[in-house]
Amino acid sequence: MKDPKLDLLDSKCTDLKSPGIYIIDDQTFWKTQWEKHGTCSIELYKQNAYFDLAIKLYDLYNITKFFENNGIKRHMSHRLNTMSAAIKSETQFMPDIICISRSYGKKWLK
Repeated sequence: MKDPKLDLLDSKCTDLKSPGIYIIDDQTFWKTQWEKHGTCSIELYKQNAYFDLAIKLYDLYNITKFFENNGIKRHMSHRLNTMSAAIKSETQFMPDIICISRSYGKKWLK
């Protein structure tokens, strides 16, 4: 059964529907996002609250557009200070972003 909240995210985040990269028809993309990023915030946000916040933040700050405006391309590696500067140039605030590494070599922004 499809989740209306995830359908709403699909409709807002059309830039995430890249052919050959993710197939969102069965909403597996959002499951992956929850498992990869959302579970880090589980002490503050349960899954529904996490996606409610994602929708609210997307409506307030389209970070994809911020990065585009500053020459940061998707699916490429970028330095953390470059990404932070792009967000600051659009919001006038320096974000508090850190990079964490897992033992199996993956890195995420937190």
